Amino acid sequence: MLTLLKNKIYVLQYYLSAILIKFFLKYKFFYLCSFILRFNLKKIKKIKSNNSQKRIIVLPKSGGYDDLVASYENDKIPNSIQYFTLPRILIKTIFHFYLSSAAYGDYLTLQKDQETVKKSNQYKFALEKIFIFLDKKWKFEGIIGFNIFYYAEHNVHEIITKIRKKSIILHKESVVPEAECKNNEVLYKKNEKFKGNKISVYSNNEKKLLEKTEIAKPNQIVVNGCARLDLAFKYQKISPNNNRILYYMIEKERFIPNENSFVNWSNLKSKTERYLVNFAKKNPGIDIIFKGKIGVHKREELPQNLPSNCKFISKGAGHGLLKQAKIVIGFNSTVVYEAIAANRYLLIPNFNINTSKERENLLDLPSTKYLVNSEKEFNDKLNEFLQEEKINKQLSEEEKNILFKYFGNNDGESGSRTRKFIENTLYN
Repeated sequence: MLTLLKNKIYVLQYYLSAILIKFFLKYKFFYLCSFILRFNLKKIKKIKSNNSQKRIIVLPKSGGYDDLVASYENDKIPNSIQYFTLPRILIKTIFHFYLSSAAYGDYLTLQKDQETVKKSNQYKFALEKIFIFLDKKWKFEGIIGFNIFYYAEHNVHEIITKIRKKSIILHKESVVPEAECKNNEVLYKKNEKFKGNKISVYSNNEKKLLEKTEIAKPNQIVVNGCARLDLAFKYQKISPNNNRILYYMIEKERFIPNENSFVNWSNLKSKTERYLVNFAKKNPGIDIIFKGKIGVHKREELPQNLPSNCKFISKGAGHGLLKQAKIVIGFNSTVVYEAIAANRYLLIPNFNINTSKERENLLDLPSTKYLVNSEKEFNDKLNEFLQEEKINKQLSEEEKNILFKYFGNNDGESGSRTRKFIENTLYN
């Protein structure tokens, strides 16, 4: 209840802050805009630091934010940097004040229309003034974002570099099927070049793609792997709840970049959830968690009379849930590979996935042993795994290879590499 109240207060705070920013921008009161940003900066308490005054601003986004926090899990190593989050909605508010009527969008940051370019220059001028004023009253060393192609943020990195601060991207969008990689090559060329300092990516494939499309120079891009996957590796040593099943809910559709089309997984989602509810009814002693994504899944998608041993959760990252789960059910998502790294029993629904269009938009798997093709096979596998007293298996070479291909992390040490990358960028 207290957490819910805090969230409502924060939402109200952001709403009022956005209104004030728009008012101050109207009269070019950039100093007062910087005061609003300062008021909304909140220290990341999960990252411990000494009393150093070196500060970095973080534009939080799930996944990437988790990577950053995971990079500082080892609190035995002294940390001289303090991290503060700045709500991304406030950056978007500034952007929309100048470019609300212009063409824009994530992955469409290259603008050639003269009127749009003019407005974009006004936006960058405002950013420069605001961040200079902020630095005078609250000195900071740089900024961290999590995607090169966010429409409101790519200019932020340009301006931060211009005022001689460090701009870092922990780029989290690189776990995609082969077909999507080909589309991304076309898509990336519709974007401006990165004008910040350094980019950390998960995989060699993403580094090559950024170089080939000339989004960034080779010396700007470093492969560090996915830091949040380190947590999954640590779960190998933790015994899960033997009666818990974790289902990461399937998304109904997957957008195909550059084609403006979708692959539809509605039928697969419906069958998986129906089979799982039926299993729950027959096994009341088994806890089943339906983990949805905020803004994607709703409780209403599931039966109104969901069995009492089933629970729907949408908020928060799924790492803690993975830690306690004995069996994980997932499909075409990074959570599948997190389950592999955590050495949990894994089931991947494969009901009526037949067309080549569907197949080419699936991520690679190290083995077909995870696939279940019918309700009977689904139930048999669940019963088999639940009867095992403990998980007793090791990662195969194929599993390690696939983790390295997509995540650049088959050793659980990406967090250390990412932390060194951040600190080297900051101090050099």
